[in-house]
Formats: sequence, C-alpha cells, structure tokens
Amino acid sequence: MAGWKRSIKEGLPVYQATTISWLPNVKQGFTTRQGGVSPRPLDSLNMSTNVGDDPELVAQNRRRATTAVGAPQWPCIAAGQVHGSEIAVVDDASPALVEGVDALITLRSEVLLLMLFADCVPVFFCDPIRRAVGLAHSGWKGTAQNVAGKTARRMLDEFECDSETFYAAIGPSIGSDHYEVDLEVVSALTKSWPGGSASPLTPRNEFDSKWLVNLRLIVFDQLVAAGVRPEKIAVCDECTFSNRRDFFSHRRDSAKNGTTGRMAGMIGIAKRGAPMQWPAG
Repeated sequence: MAGWKRSIKEGLPVYQATTISWLPNVKQGFTTRQGGVSPRPLDSLNMSTNVGDDPELVAQNRRRATTAVGAPQWPCIAAGQVHGSEIAVVDDASPALVEGVDALITLRSEVLLLMLFADCVPVFFCDPIRRAVGLAHSGWKGTAQNVAGKTARRMLDEFECDSETFYAAIGPSIGSDHYEVDLEVVSALTKSWPGGSASPLTPRNEFDSKWLVNLRLIVFDQLVAAGVRPEKIAVCDECTFSNRRDFFSHRRDSAKNGTTGRMAGMIGIAKRGAPMQWPAG
C-alpha cells in the first residue's frame, strides 16, 4: 500500500496517507465500511445521507469518523458532488454543504473538508507551510475534466503554495483490473491524460471495444503535469471493488442489490499556534 497505511483509530479502521500523516496538526483520513451503526446493505459506516440511510445514523457515523481522525469538534464542510471539475474555496461564510462542486480547498483552520466515495478516486492536498488543504473527487468524468490537476494548480497559484512543501495523496479507489469501460470513456480519458511513463489504458476485448482503465495513473500524471512533485504524491493501491472487508463499491454492489454505502475522505488543519499534536501510530 505505497504511501498509505491502515490503522485503528478510536476503534475505527482508517486509511491515511503517510506523506501527510507525519505533519503535526494535520487531520486526515479515508474511512472504511466498518465500525458504524447503519443496517444492511449499508453496513455499517455509511457516510452518505443520499443512499436511503437514516440521517441520524449517518450523523452518528460521521461523529465516529471525525473522532477517529482527531477532530471531533471541528465542523465538516461537504461537497454536493456532480462528477465535474468545479472547485470551491471554503471560507468562514461557506455553508455545511457546497453544492455543485467536486473539489474543496481552504486556508480556513479547524474545519474538516469532507467528500464521499465508492470507487471514484479521492485526492488529498496539503501545504503545511501555507496551512492550505484540499480534497477532490475524481470519477471518470471528473478525471476527463482534470479535476485533480486543476485543484492542485489552483492551490499552487491562488494560495501561493510552494511545490517544495506541497503534498498530494491518491486514496483507495477501484483498481484497473475491475474498471472496464467502453470506447466513449476511453476517448474522453485519452484526451485528458497528459502522458507519462506507462499507459493507463489496456485493451480487454477489442471486438466489443472494451478497455481496462487505471484511473489512479491518469490522476497521478495530471498532478505531475500541474506542478506537483512526483515524490510528494502518495498512491494507495487498495482496490475498493476487490476489498469487500473494508470498502463499499458502487460497481460491485449496485448491480447486486441496487444500493451501496459511501466512504468519506476528510482533511483539515489546526490553527496556527495550536499545541503541536503529532499523529499517533
């Protein structure tokens, strides 16, 4: 699991990017499906209110998750994701749900940015010197629109982040072995891929125009093209489709029972001058 680790925090399994987790006062993590209170088929740590779950149970799950990443009292600012590439800057006036965006960035302290996932690629951003954090949701449509690269570039430019201290992390998502797409998707992703050392596209059935796609690799190359140093990008190789123990998967589960839960990515940073809190473990 290159650049990522799975730990038990306050009784919950949490995946964390090691490129970011060593930074003091940065709170971040990616939840699993374990340790919550939601019933089947959303068992048990479902983090979404949009899949038929009881909102109070989701609220309990979110409280458990924010406690697990060490920020139980921080408010969450979530995105109303639409599989696009719009980016919102979170400030003191931002609502708890920012509609119509697939990336959140902020210089605001002691707030957790929160986005939901069930196969799509989560991308975390952090500059501890500028005290800037960000989070992006990159499904195939968002990847085709380069949401990760646009988010990185905007933080580097608008927040004046320095590439020397700018970190990114690509979290658990569907692996290429289980992500088969048609020629329309391949065409869109090919246009968005800036190129790299290896192709993210593998023919599976040329007669039916079916391909396997490595979304993580496209996102990685987009981040590098945007100015992120490759050695500062942590890539998780956990597949949400194949790891049934830890993850919900829209592609795996929806075909079977019509619904599935959602994991959450979260990131935030403490105020300047706060007591130094190094992550445990």
